[in-house]
Amino acid sequence: YSLWLKFTSCMKSCNKYDLWDEYCKKYTGYNKKKNLQIYESCKKIPFNFLCNTVLGMAKKKYYKNDTQDLTECVKMWNNTKVINTKELNFPLSTLETYDVTVIQSNTGTGKTSTTAKLLKEYIDKHDEYKILSIVNLINLSKQQAITFNKYGDIRLKSYQEETNPSILLNNHSVICIDSLYKLAEFDFKNTILYMDEVSTITNSLTHKDNMKHQRVIFHTLQKIIRECHKVIVTDAHIYDNTAILLYPKLEQKCKIIHYKNNYSRFQDVKATKYYDKNQLFEKLKYNVLNNIPFSFASDVKGQLTKWYDLLYSMASPEVQEKMLLYTKDTTTELKENWDGYMIFYSPKITCGVDISIVSENTEQFVYITGSSVDSIGIYQMSTRTRTMSGMHYID
Repeated sequence: YSLWLKFTSCMKSCNKYDLWDEYCKKYTGYNKKKNLQIYESCKKIPFNFLCNTVLGMAKKKYYKNDTQDLTECVKMWNNTKVINTKELNFPLSTLETYDVTVIQSNTGTGKTSTTAKLLKEYIDKHDEYKILSIVNLINLSKQQAITFNKYGDIRLKSYQEETNPSILLNNHSVICIDSLYKLAEFDFKNTILYMDEVSTITNSLTHKDNMKHQRVIFHTLQKIIRECHKVIVTDAHIYDNTAILLYPKLEQKCKIIHYKNNYSRFQDVKATKYYDKNQLFEKLKYNVLNNIPFSFASDVKGQLTKWYDLLYSMASPEVQEKMLLYTKDTTTELKENWDGYMIFYSPKITCGVDISIVSENTEQFVYITGSSVDSIGIYQMSTRTRTMSGMHYID
């Protein structure tokens, strides 16, 4: 049984489910449902580990993984343009010239709004194409719909409001990566693919434990990338795994441009570190009692909710109406105008949501435990407040 588990892990690593299942059927007591549960729960290990360590074969490669070699992918990534600008702005010729546009730029520099404007220009000229935006979080899909409507006058139909996949693809639309399997059977030659926060999407494909239909989702995404008319990806951080993800397009010898913006919007913002959580709480309390807007992020929902409840009980009825809580257990709607609000949010809001509070002294508070979100996630959470004048944090 122990050897079978190792074999199962290796076959999962190679994406050879059908071959593995065929092998399992040869044994008495075969249970497809139970086997599938075990298959899904197994961690991936290299196939060569089975050959070399478990079976004692000579130490050489017996299996070449289907994933393309990183060096090969990076070689195709041969057109990087370094820029330094506070507000992004690209001409229509960018989409006219390039098949793949990669925009790497720090938070708060207008990646999504700039993309919306650029796509509006393009589809006005080429109305046969439809936009398909793929995101990692439901909140990001809602914010993206707001941003595209505001800056590009583009109405993105959400997969949550339209359950018919064919209707979804015949309109400009946004869909969460978890639901992508619904589009597996469609043609994407008239699709312009947009992936915002692409690093979180690639991370979801490999590290999201509760993702169902993972193999179908991965192959559907690869199909979309390979068949679509244009690809645009944006993120504050672009890693080599983005090149691997885009390989189905890159191998077509398409034209690619990678913009790398070195401007940091928050480089002059003063950050104050607290070593006593009570001092941080007192600062929050002062703002609540004096009706001063702020944003407070924590990577742990329990800590966030505890302080929200305490501060809510101290606040006046007028201030209570301005206190917004965002966790996986709340249904609070995102705002188009955040002016005057006090926003409390867990990793439900990690990226893509712009909290712009019209105030000269908008402060950002961050409570870091390091137990649920990685360093990039913390960075994303702490820079949601675009108008921040100062940051207060504890870790």
